[in-house]
Amino acid sequence: MKIIIKLKGYVCEIFCGNIPLNVIRAIAAEARSQCAKLEALGIKSSPQSAAADLWYGQSSEINDLMGKFGSAWDGFMSVNHFGCYSGIGSGKDGLGVFEMEIYDAGKLLLTFVPPPLQPELKDRFMGLDKIGIKSVASPTLPYAGEDLVPISSGLWGIGKMEFHLEKGLQFDPEALEFVTTDLCDIGIAEDCLTTGITYNGMAISGLPFPGPSREPYPVVWYSQEQRRWLGLGDNPTF
Repeated sequence: MKIIIKLKGYVCEIFCGNIPLNVIRAIAAEARSQCAKLEALGIKSSPQSAAADLWYGQSSEINDLMGKFGSAWDGFMSVNHFGCYSGIGSGKDGLGVFEMEIYDAGKLLLTFVPPPLQPELKDRFMGLDKIGIKSVASPTLPYAGEDLVPISSGLWGIGKMEFHLEKGLQFDPEALEFVTTDLCDIGIAEDCLTTGITYNGMAISGLPFPGPSREPYPVVWYSQEQRRWLGLGDNPTF
């Protein structure tokens, strides 16, 4: 029988890869062009939102842009040449807001909620601050290669991550530890993202289950010349 651990909150899936620099330039130019057309009609817009519409959509525009430079477009999820990361929490201060439920043979064993824990709830809930935290290094940004640039994008929304643990003689909640990291080095501005769980120091495998309603992350690309992350609609100046 397995112990099932469910984290419920904001789940994100981040896809990181590289695309030709010429494609970045073309997308930025197309985004600015679309904004100029809208502004001529008195509609306020921004290159960032127009570029995101291109990137996350399946429009003919991005297929044409990619095709001009010999690149096929299979969708943004296929841009994961050097990493696909999942996590929950999206916290700017501590773990973020989510709850954890632990099931044994289908029966709810424990429920952990974010602190501060109200006195009237202490009989039914435990605080997430009772769980230890292990911080791991941010993923390393690889060298993309000549005429290629690293890019990060993804989706986030209400959902859950589920972890399965082979049942021992007795489950000990104090043996649990959250694995957290930040993804700032790959352009995702999360200070504390829970990406996994350990039990007695051993990692347990987990899977994300995003909810039906997901929103896109802002798309960012790394400028080697400026040594910083830029928005997809930003004008690359060198």
